[in-house]
Amino acid sequence: MDTRVLRYFLKVAETNNITRAAEQLHVTQPTLSRQIMDLEEELGVPLFDRQRRQMHLNQAGVLFRQRASMMLALLEQAENELHQQGTDLTGTINLGVVETGVGGFMMEMVAKFRDRYPGVQFALFDGDGNSLRERLDQGAEDIVALVEPVEAAKYNYMRLPVLHAPAGT
Repeated sequence: MDTRVLRYFLKVAETNNITRAAEQLHVTQPTLSRQIMDLEEELGVPLFDRQRRQMHLNQAGVLFRQRASMMLALLEQAENELHQQGTDLTGTINLGVVETGVGGFMMEMVAKFRDRYPGVQFALFDGDGNSLRERLDQGAEDIVALVEPVEAAKYNYMRLPVLHAPAGT
């Protein structure tokens, strides 16, 4: 599957119209229609509900849009990282943190890291353990900070210093 086809699919999903999407992509409408039909054939499922001059994502299309967006974002991230090799450390680290006492500790670590590597940015996401593990599994997070108990066998992990609440609180 070609990344160009993923971009075509996303544009059609955005516009809900093959003609408008073709104009924005600077391709002919028949070419774009054929690419979308070939994609659906390759996947073995229709992605759109077609109506007169309108196309709306069906359930499979909504799922594929999420995955296609994620794939293209990861590809862009990889390309950026490859172009930055040999230079100062730069880029974005996607960090997921549960809303607990570990958040303060993690923010201190982020500040120290940024002092040492000012070209690195952090994209922060907070959530519960299940949503953070899912995001990690999907590649949407680079690092997550979770609270035990966690099934950690499939992850590279380290235990952080335990942050206890003062007695009596």
